[in-house]
Amino acid sequence: RGVAPLMLAIQDGMSREDVAPWLAEGVGLFLGGSTAYKLASCRGWGAIARDAGVPFHVARVNSARRAARAREAGATSIDGSGPSRFRDALRRIERGVRQESFVW
Repeated sequence: RGVAPLMLAIQDGMSREDVAPWLAEGVGLFLGGSTAYKLASCRGWGAIARDAGVPFHVARVNSARRAARAREAGATSIDGSGPSRFRDALRRIERGVRQESFVW
């Protein structure tokens, strides 16, 4: 504490009930797990974090589409290895963060 918020790693199969006791202490949510799980549950975890008033981080965001999904879900931060590996990756991710979207 004092340096950055503590984040609880969310993995495949976890539920609101699994994290509820920690949210009461102001611990943020870090959405990890499989790609399929993250895509299917991102909005729900974003709503849980928003309702609890805690930070919401989405891991492995390496495309404009994933960045847009994370933004729409209410992510307060994202990460991905793409920009350190590929020259144009950061530009694509930034485009997704700024992009207006009408469809999930």
